[in-house]
Amino acid sequence: MRKLSLGFIVAALFVFLTGTQLNSFAENLSQTIIGQVTMVGDRMLKIKEDGTQREYELKATPSQLVNVISGYRVEAKTTDGNLSSLTMLGMPMKAAPEPFQRWTVIIKPSPTQ
Repeated sequence: MRKLSLGFIVAALFVFLTGTQLNSFAENLSQTIIGQVTMVGDRMLKIKEDGTQREYELKATPSQLVNVISGYRVEAKTTDGNLSSLTMLGMPMKAAPEPFQRWTVIIKPSPTQ
């Protein structure tokens, strides 16, 4: 009985470790992530995926992060955990506009009759 339980534990451990290796290998492949930017650092970007709400931390160059602002929706293409391309999809409805996005509405007075 003791050998059976020890063998079962060893087999379960082997399956767990093999599954973990496969999952980490799958994450290292190229993928496309569509979601909301939750944080922008010097050489790092965090995106929360729309479908799964899973958060991804990606390495990026400063030139890729120039116009990226927290809260924006993006499509990120990744390779081995690095950002290979980033497409801005827009800002969420509740976000405040940036200074360059503001404009003044001028309403002409209607002629009085």
